[in-house]
Amino acid sequence: MRFHKDKKNTEYQVGLFTIVTLLILIFGYSWLTEVLESRKYTKLEVSFPNAANVEIGSTVTINGVKKGRVESIQVNPDGVVLILLVELDFGLMEGTQFYILESNLMGEVQVEIIPGNLEKELDTSAIQIGERHYGMTKLIAELSEIVYGLKDIMSTVSGDDNIMNDFQAIVDTSRVVINKFNKVLDSNEAKLSELLENSSKASRQLADFIESNEDKVTDTFALSKQAIEEFNSALAEIRTMTSSVQNLSDKVMNEDNSINRLITEKELYENLIKATSSMDSLLIDIKKNPKRYFKIEVF
Repeated sequence: MRFHKDKKNTEYQVGLFTIVTLLILIFGYSWLTEVLESRKYTKLEVSFPNAANVEIGSTVTINGVKKGRVESIQVNPDGVVLILLVELDFGLMEGTQFYILESNLMGEVQVEIIPGNLEKELDTSAIQIGERHYGMTKLIAELSEIVYGLKDIMSTVSGDDNIMNDFQAIVDTSRVVINKFNKVLDSNEAKLSELLENSSKASRQLADFIESNEDKVTDTFALSKQAIEEFNSALAEIRTMTSSVQNLSDKVMNEDNSINRLITEKELYENLIKATSSMDSLLIDIKKNPKRYFKIEVF
């Protein structure tokens, strides 16, 4: 009996030891996993005005690639702060943006991180500011409001006889105009067909002319280009000559020389004119009366 009691006690002890060992292994594994995750993942705190159905464990993506999850959510009077665990393959820079996006049509959401490209590194210990981007759920809600509004308008219009009468009059007038237009088209169908055919024919002839005279057209444009270049060259030479004449004129007018004095001093110019006139008169008189000035003796 004693042997059996000792055996049972031993079995209890072994079982208890096994259970304790398993618990230690489980808690140790959990602790080790948490430590490894804390080293592998970077903790980020992002503030949003509204959580928008984000839950603990929701996906966190970087440029659309899953890189983490939402660890916890803190609710504040002015919004919520999401604690994110993110596996970063590179350091985040300032200008990084955080968004809450709808991942599918069922309304499931995720946190999207778009890295910035500024030079300064992002302070991951500070609380970042995020934004909510509305998706299909918001669009469907707005469309529902529009539909309800249209229903109200249609109900109002249906109950107002004046509006319905005006609308019917507009429809009738439109029908009359369309019928007249159709009659005009029917009566001038042949002319319109001829006009379209002539236009098509003219277009083909123009295309054929251009294609058959492509070399001539090209030569014409080339000659025009050459003529323009020669004209520009002639203009450049004229500008150069004009500049030279202007420089010469400035030099004559600015420097103290005989030409400048002759141009600028009126008295000297008048004396020169008088002397020239006297010389002309003397030469004329010498030609008419040479004996008065020259005496010829024959030996």
